Amino acid sequence: MKDEPKVSSGGRLYGVDLLKILSMLMVVILHILGQGGILAAVKPFSLRYEAAWLLEISAYCAVNCFALASGYVMIELKFKYHRIMSLWLQVVFYAVLISVGFYFCLPGSLDLKFIIQSFFPVGFNRYWYFTAYFPTFFLIPFFNHLLHTLDHQKARRLIITLVLLLSVYPTLVKADLFVTKDGYSFLWISALYLIGAYCKKYAVGINRKARYAVLLYLAAVGVTWLWQYGVPFLTFRISGQAKSFSINLVSYSSPTILLSAVALLIAFSKIQIQKPILQKSILLLSSLSFSVYLIHDHPMLWQYWFKNHFVSYASLSSFLLPLAVIGTAAVIFAVCSLIDLIRHYLFKWCKVDQKCRSILERVSGLIKKAAAKFGLPHP
Repeated sequence: MKDEPKVSSGGRLYGVDLLKILSMLMVVILHILGQGGILAAVKPFSLRYEAAWLLEISAYCAVNCFALASGYVMIELKFKYHRIMSLWLQVVFYAVLISVGFYFCLPGSLDLKFIIQSFFPVGFNRYWYFTAYFPTFFLIPFFNHLLHTLDHQKARRLIITLVLLLSVYPTLVKADLFVTKDGYSFLWISALYLIGAYCKKYAVGINRKARYAVLLYLAAVGVTWLWQYGVPFLTFRISGQAKSFSINLVSYSSPTILLSAVALLIAFSKIQIQKPILQKSILLLSSLSFSVYLIHDHPMLWQYWFKNHFVSYASLSSFLLPLAVIGTAAVIFAVCSLIDLIRHYLFKWCKVDQKCRSILERVSGLIKKAAAKFGLPHP
């Protein structure tokens, strides 16, 4: 029997929702290790250093997983423009609320200009992922149409071309030739959407057991770690001099990091969740996960609380350090989720989603009337 992804009666893949939750937990882990000051504080080529970087590389596919999951899910869904309006309000809610909180609780930490800019998160790149995803969102119906129109062979060629041009070739020549900014860009997020959508449409890995996808993930992580830190560590221990490769595999657009993300997507798409209470819990946590990013990654919290806040972890043993980081990330994830639960029910009570849909329908109607009056084409 084929090891197929488990789809609920409503067509929802709860395994992919689980991946989104894990991806956001991994994002928090990356921030604790990096901006939290741990990676800079651990002694190079010590066991702590290698353990910290192994955890970093294991979590580095987080953003890729989140974008791949979007493509995997949305290729089969009816596209709705009002969703970006709801998401914008969610981003603005935290951008403004946290900024106002700092303005009154910590006078002088920011000015009114900063608060005003918070109403326009894309224009001022308040959150890089949302800024990159914003233009991708409007291209989704065209991406979906493209994949539904192309035959399998041409679609496969498209995906291979994207991987070669945006991942493999720039990594090999060590230059950001096509401005993917190591994955911090609209171009890379769009490519990930297409790859995720392709994986769903053509059931990539459907004939393989989930354990093979997990092994592929572990292999990709292992190769990346050995390439970047394992070999320098071994040569330093043997000869006293660290020798490393010049090609950098630790970036979102790295072929091995991309491969690890695709492997996790395939593995999680096969997870079967049949108990209704688990389905509801996963669905709720998945819907809250994006706000975990919005809350803990706010620039003010980043500057006054997150930056170098976890340097003390660098003195822990190589065994305890990863456990402390993962545990702290889980606490941050839980706290941010509980905070967003309030926002979730507030938006639900205010019927924000329905009002966004109603506003866009009225605007669309006005545009169509104006276009018809002047004999202009309209959507």
